[in-house]
Amino acid sequence: MNTENDDLPERWNATLSGQPEVGRDLLRRYAEPHRRYHTADHLRHVLTMVDELAGGQDLFLVRLTETHVPGARDPEGELLCDADLAILAAPPDAYARYVEQVRAEYAAVPEQDFLAGRLAVLTELADREIFRTTVGRRLAPAARANLAAELESLTQRLGA
Repeated sequence: MNTENDDLPERWNATLSGQPEVGRDLLRRYAEPHRRYHTADHLRHVLTMVDELAGGQDLFLVRLTETHVPGARDPEGELLCDADLAILAAPPDAYARYVEQVRAEYAAVPEQDFLAGRLAVLTELADREIFRTTVGRRLAPAARANLAAELESLTQRLGA
């Protein structure tokens, strides 16, 4: 584990003390060689966004980011989903870097399959409210602009 990740075990222990082996395993998985976007830096960014959106309240609900659909009356889950999806509202250059990293992470997936899968995921996001918290909703216009541009690009690439 490099020194860049030193804050993550500390945050893990503050959140789930008594389970350091689970935190070490999580960080080991985030350091797997195929990872390009879902890395320790991504985890750190999500935790930073959680802090920003929650006013410093610390949460750790990583599995929820698979579906981005928290249960009813789950404000912590809503906050985590917004933090994880905040990258969608990034400035265009950062958003483009995110898209490149996601593609690199799924390099083993054939191009047409990746494009079709990405189109399906982004269409689902674009067809609903992206952000669930009041603060998160402020990110929606930038996220929708990024999604619209990428959806158009994906559609064109799939049609070519």
